[in-house]
Amino acid sequence: MQSNDVLRSHLFCKGADSDFIMHLAACGPVERTWEVGRSILGLGDPADRLYLIVEGDVSIELHAPGGPPTVIQTLGGGDVLGWSWIIPPYRWAFDANALTPVRALSIDAARLRTAMTDDPSFGYAMLSRLLVAIADRLQATRLQLLDLYGPRR
Repeated sequence: MQSNDVLRSHLFCKGADSDFIMHLAACGPVERTWEVGRSILGLGDPADRLYLIVEGDVSIELHAPGGPPTVIQTLGGGDVLGWSWIIPPYRWAFDANALTPVRALSIDAARLRTAMTDDPSFGYAMLSRLLVAIADRLQATRLQLLDLYGPRR
């Protein structure tokens, strides 16, 4: 399947008009794969890509000093990985590793930021879609906190 077809069928692009797909496609999406256990992105590394997960499971991990990594969330096909590319200083705030074989579209963040600035309607549409992903992630974190600190039954 071609990158543009994968873009059109990805949950992130659901209901998007052809202009949105055209702008996103112009940012050079490249299909990437990772085997089990491979690092997709690392804490503190340059956040230079947006990843649209097509298939597979990805762990989002944080490290406490001197402790093992803690999986704070698991993402899968249809999810968005990473939004640190949109907020200076453009560094990843976590690690992400492949739990299963992963296939994703990798989109150049610098080109994406330029496209969002050059066409404010695309920028608005992009941010609106990213905010949905961020809100979903925040809700999942809230549920985890309730699970940890909520009343015991």
